[in-house]
Amino acid sequence: MKIKKFFKVLITLTIIIFGIYTIIDVIRYGFNPENSAPWYLILIIDGAYLVIVLLLEVLIYKILTQKTHIIAYGSNISSELLKEHCKDVTYVCKGILKDYELCFKTVDNVRSFATVEKKENSSLPIVIYKISKQDSVKLDQYEEVEHGLYYKKRKIVFMNKRIYWPVMYIMNKESKPMKPTQDYLDKLYKGYNEYNLDINYIEKALKK
Repeated sequence: MKIKKFFKVLITLTIIIFGIYTIIDVIRYGFNPENSAPWYLILIIDGAYLVIVLLLEVLIYKILTQKTHIIAYGSNISSELLKEHCKDVTYVCKGILKDYELCFKTVDNVRSFATVEKKENSSLPIVIYKISKQDSVKLDQYEEVEHGLYYKKRKIVFMNKRIYWPVMYIMNKESKPMKPTQDYLDKLYKGYNEYNLDINYIEKALKK
């Protein structure tokens, strides 16, 4: 990752520059009888400045590389396919999302994709991934959020004794049912097989 390499270089340069500055400071003022501050006090002050600068750099790095959790339930379940759009992908966990069911819908009567609908006593196999902030923007473009194909919704999910607040992509509410192409279904089956999910959820959605 370019950002990671940049900050490694930046932190290294910061330590070197502050180290040189501190040595010069100590030699110039620390052993000067006219200076009221002893050399070890100058060393402590310059060291404190270094720590503050490094903490700020680390904080900026964390903000720039902030991760986002997403819920995958369609073709994005396949890690191979997801990595075509997101370069920095980390598998988190898999599980069942309650009160949602899988559907196949279209907004233009041409393309049909997976989406979800709220339905009590229903369930939906999902995989939670963690992606970078930059990849989140790319995934928005792939899901055509700007053009209204999908919109994003945060969902509190409790899995593996942990609480997540991932993003879920849901198709526009004006969409209507339509069977997807075999090519799309093959991608969906690929993701289900990768994580040993029950394909009966797909078969049930196709019958609707």
